[in-house]
Amino acid sequence: FRALSDITLSIQPGVTGLLGPNGAGKSTLIRVLLGLAHVTCGTGHVLGIPIGDQLPRVRSLVGFMPEDDCYLHGISGVETLQLAARLSGLPSLEALRRGHEILDFCGSGQERYRPVETYSTGMRQKLRFAMAIVHDPQLLILDEPTTGLDPEEREAMLNRVRILRRDFGK
Repeated sequence: FRALSDITLSIQPGVTGLLGPNGAGKSTLIRVLLGLAHVTCGTGHVLGIPIGDQLPRVRSLVGFMPEDDCYLHGISGVETLQLAARLSGLPSLEALRRGHEILDFCGSGQERYRPVETYSTGMRQKLRFAMAIVHDPQLLILDEPTTGLDPEEREAMLNRVRILRRDFGK
């Protein structure tokens, strides 16, 4: 079935939210922007780059936090971040340094050394966020970033987003 049809939009710099009922096509739109879903017609650009034309370049400039878990069992949180940074092209030592820096920013303490499968829902949510920002992308796409967080952690997550926008122009 056609998930999206007749969409025209331009998103300006700043924080933008996509709101709509389940099945409205929000996640499909995100997948299209990242080149993870096939488009049958139409055109689009992400940061001025045509969708589907230069996917590795687009993905290097975008940090994506999926709604679902995306980690490997058996490795720690810091190893997960180091792997994500390496996949984004950072050298091994810089990837490890950056992983620790981002985990500090995300409020992760000693749990960074535990296997990720032992993490609580909130800790996994912070890890997904950290994975999205470890390579210092220009654009962040966060799918349900506060799901499963208690009120205090929810406010901390929203504050991190504000800091990234205000202080780093994300």
